[in-house]
Amino acid sequence: SYTSPQTTAFCTSGQGINVDFTISSLTATNCESVTFTSTSNPVGTNYDWDFGIDATPATATGSGPHDVEYSSTGKKIVSLTVDAFSATKTDILTITDAKAVPTITIELRNETFPVCLDTVATFSATTTDAGTGTIEWFVEGQSAGSGDSIQVNSINKNKVQAKVTSNAVCATSNEVESNIISIESIKCHTGMTMLNPVAFNIYPNPASDVLMVEGDDMNQIEIISPLGKVISKMELNNSKHEVNISHLANGLYFIKIYTDNGYAVKEFSKK
Repeated sequence: SYTSPQTTAFCTSGQGINVDFTISSLTATNCESVTFTSTSNPVGTNYDWDFGIDATPATATGSGPHDVEYSSTGKKIVSLTVDAFSATKTDILTITDAKAVPTITIELRNETFPVCLDTVATFSATTTDAGTGTIEWFVEGQSAGSGDSIQVNSINKNKVQAKVTSNAVCATSNEVESNIISIESIKCHTGMTMLNPVAFNIYPNPASDVLMVEGDDMNQIEIISPLGKVISKMELNNSKHEVNISHLANGLYFIKIYTDNGYAVKEFSKK
């Protein structure tokens, strides 16, 4: 007697089918898809796949390609049957655990900071590894709305924060809180009379690190770029004030000085 060796090639009515398939990757995470495609020869009529434990989809028909995801880790067993002939591949695919940590960051979108009192401060949120999760906003710890951005009345020292609830399959945590931004708001002046700049003194000019500002009844100053953008704002409560300009690039700037009666503009150079 004679026993033939086991093979995946079968003969029926004189025709053999060599059942085989390819896998797009032999290693993947539980957040990635793996593609299976039949390479059986000759081409069969009926294809039945079994992708193993915790596969989505668990089964399929047709020669492929089929994209499959696994929710659990470990070695996987995959089998394919073509016209009643089958092939099984054991421990050929390894699924590892993906560690995706969701993050959320908020920022103030207003061009200047501090913002003016009695105006609206706009905040936006950016997330990573959170899928299409929901973003909820909080002002002083109280829920204030949801979405990618929010507008908040510029009440001084109010604290703004956001929280994202992730729906990503790979997320290691469902809820993550953002950084906290404390609103800084000051009184802004509009529609005021321009004062004689001679009433105010700034020195030294040019200056490198500190600019001294002197004048009666000053309550606020602004540092302005040559293009007219407000770089910084400061509130004052005395007739003499030191302004730190060490962070400015060398060049020409303007300082706008406010009082209750109006404002004046003077020019200075940073060297």
